[in-house]
Amino acid sequence: MIANRGSRVDSPHREELRLPNLKPDDIIIAVMGITGCGKTTFVNLFAEEKLEVGHGLDSCTTAVQVATYKAEDGTNIYLVDTPGFDDTYRSDSEILREVAIWLSKAHMSNVKLAGIIYLQRISDFRVGGSGIKNLKMFQKLCGEETLASVVLATTMWDQAGEQAAKEREKQLKSEPQLWKRMIDHGSKVYRHDKGKESALKIINYLRGRKRPVTLDIQREMVDQGKDLVDTGAGGELASTVEHLIKHYEKKLKDLEREVKEAREKQSKEDKEIRELERKEYQEKLTKQYQEMASLRLSSEQMIEETRKRFEEYEKRQQESLKLAHEAHALDLEKQRIVVQKQLKERYLRQMANQPCVMM
Repeated sequence: MIANRGSRVDSPHREELRLPNLKPDDIIIAVMGITGCGKTTFVNLFAEEKLEVGHGLDSCTTAVQVATYKAEDGTNIYLVDTPGFDDTYRSDSEILREVAIWLSKAHMSNVKLAGIIYLQRISDFRVGGSGIKNLKMFQKLCGEETLASVVLATTMWDQAGEQAAKEREKQLKSEPQLWKRMIDHGSKVYRHDKGKESALKIINYLRGRKRPVTLDIQREMVDQGKDLVDTGAGGELASTVEHLIKHYEKKLKDLEREVKEAREKQSKEDKEIRELERKEYQEKLTKQYQEMASLRLSSEQMIEETRKRFEEYEKRQQESLKLAHEAHALDLEKQRIVVQKQLKERYLRQMANQPCVMM
């Protein structure tokens, strides 16, 4: 039973999950991966209402989205499209928070995933440092016990040469820092290279397992009450943020010294250049401090913060709508006055042109 009806089923967060009228046999599968790997395109192969797809490395998925479709046997299947890491406009901590909030609400509502599909572009020449970091974070988010319910699927085979793609797949499967460790813990590898046909094989595999899963991040944040920074996934991200903070702090000290030296040498040009660099690194450092602070929140605090932001957004929308209505009403009044004036002028012209009748 995937959509369990346990003690948390009446959670106030149930509606926020965008999973209406869940039945005991409904299937819920999360689709994850970095920005641009094809998550939304995968989901849209089945979605009754299509989700917007980004182009290139720009993401259109800024929040968790849920698409529904009905399988041939009548089973409702919900595909959870998650925002991807390495996003063009949003930080990884913001993305992790977004995913953690949805997963926490699901766990509070006793809604279980049937599995996770992790998509990876086979067209990528190599997985860089940020890609390896995101794989580590993904593994920590799932936990070792859940890795057997993970499908590692390669996408975009049509954008790579066949031989190069096969070598790339071999590398992904054989290197411990990539997929090997997950495969050793039961994750299955699939090629998503034939559109809906290959996607359906992946979904049917997870359906056939019939093993609802609880992710480590759900246990850590909901059951154990940990802040995001103290979870495995949050800690992995926090270590990167801490490294950047130390780097920027050192860079700022060096620049402050260079500014002082330029001032003593009365080199105005050097001083201005160093001042600009110092300002740039100060902004970067401030951003990383904010990133770290955003990880030091519990699931309840993150949910409450999100609720307040949504209420503020709704309030702004209502105010904008009110102003638009007022502006529209003003335009209508102006139009009415203009039309009334035109009618009056026409009437006066007609009266002026009437022949004068002598009695």
